[in-house]
Amino acid sequence: MSKKIALFALCLLFAFTANAQNSKKAQKLYNSEDYPSVIKECKQLLSSDKSTSIQIMLANSYRLTKDYQAAEEVYAQLFQTTSTIPTIEYYNYGSVLKINKNYDKARQIFTTYYQLAPNEPKLQLDALDNIEKFGKDSGQYLLTNININSRLADFGAVPYKTGIVFASENGAKSKKLYPRRNAPYLDLFYAPLSNANSISEFSKIQSVPFENVNSNYHDAALSFDNNGTMYFTTNSHSKKLANGLRVLQIYDSNGKPMPFNSDKYSTGHPSLTIDGSTMYFISDMPGGYGGTDIYVVYKSGNGWGKPINLGYTINTTTDEMFPFIASDGTLYFSSDGLPGLGGLDVFKSTKNGTEWTKPENLHAPINSNNDDFAFTIDAKRNQGYLSSNRSGGKGNDDIYAFVPAKAPQVNCLLKGKITERNTNMPIADATVKLISMNNGMEQSVVTGSDGVYIFDLNPESNYTIYATKKGYFTEVKTLSTIGKNCSSPLEQNLQIDISVSKIPDGPIKIIAGQDDNSGLPLPKINHIYYDFDKADIRPDAQMELDKIVTFMKDNPDMIIELGSHTDSRGKADYNLDLSQRRAASAVAYIVSQGIEQDRISAKGYGESTLVNKCKDGVTCTETEHQQNRRTEFLIRFKK
Repeated sequence: MSKKIALFALCLLFAFTANAQNSKKAQKLYNSEDYPSVIKECKQLLSSDKSTSIQIMLANSYRLTKDYQAAEEVYAQLFQTTSTIPTIEYYNYGSVLKINKNYDKARQIFTTYYQLAPNEPKLQLDALDNIEKFGKDSGQYLLTNININSRLADFGAVPYKTGIVFASENGAKSKKLYPRRNAPYLDLFYAPLSNANSISEFSKIQSVPFENVNSNYHDAALSFDNNGTMYFTTNSHSKKLANGLRVLQIYDSNGKPMPFNSDKYSTGHPSLTIDGSTMYFISDMPGGYGGTDIYVVYKSGNGWGKPINLGYTINTTTDEMFPFIASDGTLYFSSDGLPGLGGLDVFKSTKNGTEWTKPENLHAPINSNNDDFAFTIDAKRNQGYLSSNRSGGKGNDDIYAFVPAKAPQVNCLLKGKITERNTNMPIADATVKLISMNNGMEQSVVTGSDGVYIFDLNPESNYTIYATKKGYFTEVKTLSTIGKNCSSPLEQNLQIDISVSKIPDGPIKIIAGQDDNSGLPLPKINHIYYDFDKADIRPDAQMELDKIVTFMKDNPDMIIELGSHTDSRGKADYNLDLSQRRAASAVAYIVSQGIEQDRISAKGYGESTLVNKCKDGVTCTETEHQQNRRTEFLIRFKK
């Protein structure tokens, strides 16, 4: 876009000459890219001076700070009040209209632009012809705004170790503000993943584990070679230009600059091939096609060769940025010149021999009508990261994770009836809860008068079902769709009827060793035995107490009394104390498993309730004595 910029600068210079006294300060601010201050200055000037140059500076400052609605309003006023408008402003106005989805007006303005610039490829008219196609969701990916985005700019996520390295204004070391945005300069940060099953969930943000990184100015846009060396974009080392700005340069994390860096033009946005032998990057060096072009450079010995422009197939007269070379050789990059939805769109191209194929727009949801950039992808898993300032984000630029979209899922169907165990009559107002053991997702329904419940079941999943109602024991069932063909009419329907039992009045005793406790759905519990003269919970006792814990969790209205007993050996008062300690140990274990303390009471009986002949003075075997060292359970339910 260098010819356009030169034409724009010439027209502005001509306009400024006539209004130099009023706009000198604004021009200086504009030249130094302090756009927030330009906006403030020009708005004040417009109250007394509505010259073309001031309106143009104001419109472009809004556009370059991404306030597109305000930019459209100023452009509209400009185009209504004057006919001597630089050609480049038709392009800028049309671009703003396209971002704002004012497509009919954008077509009108771009048509005039191409009439004034007949040698320019009509790429933006091509974009408007395909706007509906580009905006239709391709169905390939699902996007998630990652959990560590801030209200400031966060972008350029690149996988590293068990997380990502990315650039952010949030938490930057430097206290200086970047004039172009009146925001902090960018620093690089590392964030480890917090969930092995998700690429969008991260734990606490950390400093990057590299020296020679994060200066008083920008550090961003990075890549790693096969040895783990980081290459990144910075303007901390370059000299100030006449307008006070610093160009971008590429350095590695060892503090080494790339040999093609310059103090006269920018280089940045490196992306290395998986073997580290080739680097793609952007630059506005002389001899390019537009604003910033994409270049490639090959390693030569211990150094790098001469950069090569990728040519007009990839590069346009505007900006190409953020190249990413995937492991399969596909080149991804962003462009605001190629036909797209608006702002920067993401494109891909592959190399056919020595030539690159025509760039392909990735469509929605990867692209939007705003800036979409810094696209990285794991070609094997078809997932990665994207940055965008699209609407609905958390801040300025946000990082999005994308994963493959799944094909429409065909579910199995679970249907059943809740009945009373003794009468087989349907139970109304029972709550049936379905929990997926795969992801913890929970569904629940309340039965009607027919006692029927229905759930959709995901294929290849395990589930637990709970049937509950006040005054009834909770029933628990498990089922699985693993190995079932949910698209087959023969396998897609599952039936599980559940019978529930009324809770009787009064206490219920769990009798050790019995399968059926008066027909009630009670757990089969063996006695809790203790070693001689000990109160510790043995491993075999833990297994029995775990059954009680599960039963109490399934029946939250249940309270329990633990009765602890000893054998007859030893003094009676000592045995009473020992049994109380044993009861306390059992209570402590159950509470440690998540049961509330007020749902458990305990009592030590000592040797007062022996279950066999082994009283004082009677010779018994160790096995007979152990039968008396036990804990029994008495169950009650809250009313």
